[in-house]
Amino acid sequence: MIYLIDDNKHGQMSENYGVDFTQELQNYSDFIVWKSAITIDEIANCALILSCILIHDSFEEPVKSEIIDLAKKQKVPCVVFSNGFTATIFENSLNVTIKKDRMYHNLLPFLEYFKNKGIIDLKLLDFGLDYNKSKAKIIQNRLFYSVLISSKNFDYESIFIDKSEAYKDFKELVHLSNPNKDIEIFFPKFEEDLLNNDVDIIKFKNIIKQLVKNIK
Repeated sequence: MIYLIDDNKHGQMSENYGVDFTQELQNYSDFIVWKSAITIDEIANCALILSCILIHDSFEEPVKSEIIDLAKKQKVPCVVFSNGFTATIFENSLNVTIKKDRMYHNLLPFLEYFKNKGIIDLKLLDFGLDYNKSKAKIIQNRLFYSVLISSKNFDYESIFIDKSEAYKDFKELVHLSNPNKDIEIFFPKFEEDLLNNDVDIIKFKNIIKQLVKNIK
């Protein structure tokens, strides 16, 4: 059994991903259970039939940590997801942190694969079938039409402020275009090159287009 633990406090599961997951998951009720709230006892009591745990990073402590520890002890695949994450990090083959949008975008192919093969493929949650290209185009459009369109005097540092939505979008785009590089090391160097080359808005838009084009 797969446990998906997400409080869905703001209705994102219904509104953000093209399908209503609160309804769609009923089609897979034989092997996935969605919980908006759960106790460690509930998880522990079904430990022998656990196939995978998907838990939102904001879930209440200490329950979240206890569930993750239980998964590790039982060697059950455990995915912690949040839109606060940029890159997917595989701690090992069983423990992953992943961006929430990415996980939900790829959840149905992940479930279909488990349904047909009986195998938990965490890489499918990461790469999906078409996630990288689709997400890159969404980011490109968001940057072009919500950020850069109003920038008469382009200044990278004043627009892409650390931890702003524009900054996180651009960092994710660079990561999507360079999936084999450690983004926390690579991105600062990428930014430094931009600043050293005094990139204007036309050059910057071309850089974004090239990043999207490079994505496999």
